Amino acid sequence: MEKIMSITRVMAISVVWLFLLGYSTGVNAQTATAKPYPVIGQPCPPFLFDDVVNYKSSQLSSKDLNGHYYILDFWAQTCVGCIASFPHSNDIQRKYGDKIKIVLVGYSDNKKKIKSLFENISKRENLELTCALDTTTIKKFLPGIYNSLPTLVWINSQGIVVAVTDGDDLRENNINDFVDGKTFKFYDKSIESQMRDHEVSQNIAQNRSNVADNTWLYTTSIKNWEPGMGSAETRYNLTKKNVRIKYYSSTKQTIKGLLKDFYLDKDYWNDTISYRDPIFELRDSSKFYSNEGQIQYCFQIQFPGDESFESAKMKAGKILQIYFDFKASIQERQEPCYFIRVKDIKKLKQFVSSGIKDDSLNHWDHGEGGELYNQSMYNLARILGIDLPIKVIDDTGVKFKIDIPLFVITTFPADVKRGLNQYGLELVLGQKNFKTLVIRN
Repeated sequence: MEKIMSITRVMAISVVWLFLLGYSTGVNAQTATAKPYPVIGQPCPPFLFDDVVNYKSSQLSSKDLNGHYYILDFWAQTCVGCIASFPHSNDIQRKYGDKIKIVLVGYSDNKKKIKSLFENISKRENLELTCALDTTTIKKFLPGIYNSLPTLVWINSQGIVVAVTDGDDLRENNINDFVDGKTFKFYDKSIESQMRDHEVSQNIAQNRSNVADNTWLYTTSIKNWEPGMGSAETRYNLTKKNVRIKYYSSTKQTIKGLLKDFYLDKDYWNDTISYRDPIFELRDSSKFYSNEGQIQYCFQIQFPGDESFESAKMKAGKILQIYFDFKASIQERQEPCYFIRVKDIKKLKQFVSSGIKDDSLNHWDHGEGGELYNQSMYNLARILGIDLPIKVIDDTGVKFKIDIPLFVITTFPADVKRGLNQYGLELVLGQKNFKTLVIRN
């Protein structure tokens, strides 16, 4: 009896020891394989922000957000799209209140500059959004080539990463599903997804013969984009059985984007005669728009190697016309734009350029402006037109170049107007005749 009890005791101790050993091994294995960046379906890696604005404390950690639904919205001072989205995010935060917490996480090598930028935007737009200024977490969460911005990380009340998306997915229907614990469709920007997309691209590049058939002179394909398909534009040449073939594809693209690429001159962004966006005059726009916004597609074309990409894309544009049942034409139309004009020539002449031609002195951040040296009025209009919602035209008649510091929120017309007024210039809303791409049924 005593021997049996002794054996039982040894077995019990052995079971406990094996359990502890297994548990310890499992923990170590989990620790060894734990990712430093967010993985969908797994707990969000812990974080601590130590420079926080619009919050009850100057610090904010993942522990503070336990039990809450929250979104980390990563942005940078040079990301125009990020900054332009702040008012929308603020409206979402106001509407949903305590149901959700949106935390902006700003990336910059110069914390003082980005803090000043956010405070200026916050004051002008009456933002209530909490903002953390943290470079370390962004580098950990969005490493290397995967740090495209904006990136939003959605974490539920259990601390589990539900989604990693771009800014377009911050919509009310998605947020409703998110806080209700339901699944929703989104563009997957998680590191795992981007790694898969990158691997596919690498495989295509290494084995191009798998994606083309030289027995066809032209092939095109169009399909609806769905979450998980990635986002990329690819073009390359290849030779198969002594036949040169070219290939072009665009993934996660709106028809508006494809049409701009296919029909407008390559320099439409900079010239003064082409309007930036197509004009849609459609009776039926169901193939272009849905309740969630612009419908996105995947498009590809294969064509003979002796033809230019520009020529093939023009033909592809005609194929789009057939499939989507529209007629595209370039017309001269009056469209809205901004004009830069002289308000006070004496004041402006105080900033005539000293003639320095060192481009390294020019420092311009899309989002917050910068210092411009030896710049013509044409260049000033071109630079401002990149960030403003409509085209900017030089209407000053000024021939001399200028040196000016212009630190403004470049996406906000009112702030750009204020900045230009310091130098005797003004930004005036008007209209001008442009070569305009018109889309009709």
